[in-house]
Amino acid sequence: MRVSIIVPIYKVEPYVEACIQSIIDQTHKNIELILVNDKTPDASFELAKAVVARNNYNAVFIEHENNSGLSAARNNGLAVATSEFVLFVDSDDMLESTMVAEMSEKAQIPEVDIVVCNMYRVPFNQSRPPKVWAYHTQGLVDSETAVKAVLGFKERMYVWSNLYRKSIFDTIKFVENVYYEDIIIQPMLWKATRKMYFLAKPLYNYFERSGSITTTLGDLNKYVSIPACFSQMEASFFQDPKVSQEIRGDLLLFMHTWVRNLTLTILSAGLPYSQVGRILKKYQEYLKVSNIRRLGFGQNRRLAIFLLILKFSPYLYWKRFSSQLLAPKLGAFKVK
Repeated sequence: MRVSIIVPIYKVEPYVEACIQSIIDQTHKNIELILVNDKTPDASFELAKAVVARNNYNAVFIEHENNSGLSAARNNGLAVATSEFVLFVDSDDMLESTMVAEMSEKAQIPEVDIVVCNMYRVPFNQSRPPKVWAYHTQGLVDSETAVKAVLGFKERMYVWSNLYRKSIFDTIKFVENVYYEDIIIQPMLWKATRKMYFLAKPLYNYFERSGSITTTLGDLNKYVSIPACFSQMEASFFQDPKVSQEIRGDLLLFMHTWVRNLTLTILSAGLPYSQVGRILKKYQEYLKVSNIRRLGFGQNRRLAIFLLILKFSPYLYWKRFSSQLLAPKLGAFKVK
């Protein structure tokens, strides 16, 4: 089975050679390697090409005229990929040598469209032993079981621990110019599957780095379009007759929890309202009182109160919460 591996490259000089070598050293040899230069200002892309040349390995090279971001690099990689299955690898991470072989084996089970593996979380500067990040779900499951788990915050939403049937991306694309793109696309991808296989073995090495979006606020403009993405996701789920009422309710809780998380993350920077007000208003526009009222029972009551304040007055929301570091830790996701 042939697998296309898409690697966006941007400012990863210290790590990219080890990343590319870990792909070349895979025991599964039927691989199409696609390297996307996202207009990196350093020598990262040249170093990657040098590793390919040293190993006499074949690769497809894509070069962006401008720095377009991770999602654009993935989309452009998908546009040229020729394999039945695709894998996304961040260029500062590494694969275990049998990752592609073991995941490809499970991908050949009838109707399996996505295979997911566990991962090692390697601390910055490797100051502590790697920690295994394991999925709770194991083995062969249907789409609804997987979607319910991810919407219930029981599973991680990294795309790089997933081997995807490429045809899933015929109608679903990575959203460009936003942060946390994985939380937007992953529920959509999992919903589009027939069956998934969760492989209970760590095969991907995720290296924590300083300066990621989990440790810095980043570009405020990349928070603006997220509410519109939530609206599109909501329409996709609610217009699909195969989606149960239970899953629709889970989706509402999922998206509204993220509205609170993201807005509190923005406010935790302590910026003046003149800088964040326009962004808060985008989240205000997404919110519907009827949906908030549906959430306002039981353990979701506190969430509903947060959202009602934001819906009533973004300024009051900013004034109440901007001076308090209430933003939840969003360490389960990284954006580079």
